Amino acid sequence: SCQWKSECPHSSAYRVFHKIDRSLRCHHCGFAQPVPRACPECGNIDISPVGRGTEELEEHITELLAAIERPSGGGAVRVARIDADSTRAVGALAQQLAQVHAGEVDVLVGTQMVAKGHDFRRITLVAAINPDGALFSSDPRAPERLFSLLMQSAGRAGRDAALAATSEMWVQSFYPQHPLFAALKRHAYPAFALHQEEHDRLI
Repeated sequence: SCQWKSECPHSSAYRVFHKIDRSLRCHHCGFAQPVPRACPECGNIDISPVGRGTEELEEHITELLAAIERPSGGGAVRVARIDADSTRAVGALAQQLAQVHAGEVDVLVGTQMVAKGHDFRRITLVAAINPDGALFSSDPRAPERLFSLLMQSAGRAGRDAALAATSEMWVQSFYPQHPLFAALKRHAYPAFALHQEEHDRLI
């Protein structure tokens, strides 16, 4: 079977398919190129992206929760997405954050930018979708950055003392027994750091 490849030299982990203009963009160097409608080699039109981006997650979650009423009333559950695309316009990020803080958003889908430096008082559940790529990355510091990011993400839930006891974090992984996740569950950074040191010695 054919496999269309991007001209960007960086890891595929940085390249994201943007549905709105059907382009593939590298979030490391900014390189962008259109995705063909059919395979340039054989003409097959069955080309589909691999993995789940924020746009696709937003669509699926909206469909799944379409029949559920908001806890406070006022129609269906409201899903919002915060990423580089949705915040591109001037003032867009501030406007979206204001809606979250005002309680107008029930489910927030976002990239790493959501996990850093924001104080969301009403969040009781954080879910990390498929972070496994960083576990086996060619970048030796990727697991360290992943652990830090997941710890920051977990800190987004339960910031209101009244909600802390019912707050959770879910991590979707094909490797739930990995030492990184074991240390994360215990909030044990020293144990994770020790594992990384031993791993670095072996390589």
